[in-house]
Amino acid sequence: MKKYYKKPLVSFIIITRNRKEDLRECLKSIIIQDYKNKEIIVVDNNSQNGTHLLFEKEFSLSNISYIRLTENKGVCGGRNEAIKAAKGEILITLDDDAVIDDPNAAIKIVNKFKKDPSIGVLAFKVLNYFTGKVDKDFFPTRDKKRTPNEEFEVSTFIGVAHAIPRYIYEQVGVYHDYFPYGHEELDLALRILDAGYKIIYFPEITIRHKIKGSRRQRLSGKWDIILENRIKVAIRNLPWRYVASTACIWSLRTLFDCRGDFRPILNAWRSLWRKRHQLKCERHVINKETIRRIRELKGPLLY
Repeated sequence: MKKYYKKPLVSFIIITRNRKEDLRECLKSIIIQDYKNKEIIVVDNNSQNGTHLLFEKEFSLSNISYIRLTENKGVCGGRNEAIKAAKGEILITLDDDAVIDDPNAAIKIVNKFKKDPSIGVLAFKVLNYFTGKVDKDFFPTRDKKRTPNEEFEVSTFIGVAHAIPRYIYEQVGVYHDYFPYGHEELDLALRILDAGYKIIYFPEITIRHKIKGSRRQRLSGKWDIILENRIKVAIRNLPWRYVASTACIWSLRTLFDCRGDFRPILNAWRSLWRKRHQLKCERHVINKETIRRIRELKGPLLY
């Protein structure tokens, strides 16, 4: 059973690229946290808009580490760099366009992990920054009986805002760098569940996220990446029957989202074919008990 120090070091992790103003507001919301034993890790995926200038004067604080990469390593690569640099026992990840308003959030997160060491991930309540409403794409369950204001166990988490103890990363591994965008959290979630830990939706912590446009607008030009990554997750972690259902349903969904354009589907399948040997070598199917738990939680098995 994991035992924490009385006030464990908490690392806030932010990945950024060309969002200087959003990042400024995000950092301010972390700095006001009423928890002294914290550090802030900012990994810059090679921004070209002067983001680095924020850390020369305005945020030149001893507990903020700014790491500027010479290339864009994507979500997974950036997060892995931040995880490697972080020294905290608990790592809280926020998107650079997210704001955490509750100054006691870090205290609540630490206490939650201390109370229940079986928790591997805390997933937060995500509100649209502009409307104040919960977007269904950022609510981590398909169970229509659940509401955003209740705490419950889930089978995945939303990457925009979540907390994971360091020992979880040490036990199950970090993100896989070949997920440049989309479904990287699901791949990690399946490994965490398979290790016997719980993922808890924790609405006591509310995040305001600057969600711009509809889902179709946000993912425009990325359909092939999203499809490829979703099938990768299935190949890496699930029995073949679920790989087949995932591939069929997500291909049809992509065709619908792209309004009949087959090109993203063809691009995704070509890429998967080129990577088939690598995926086969990395395939590690989760156990039957984990599959049963995901089914009970109405998680993403068939698609």
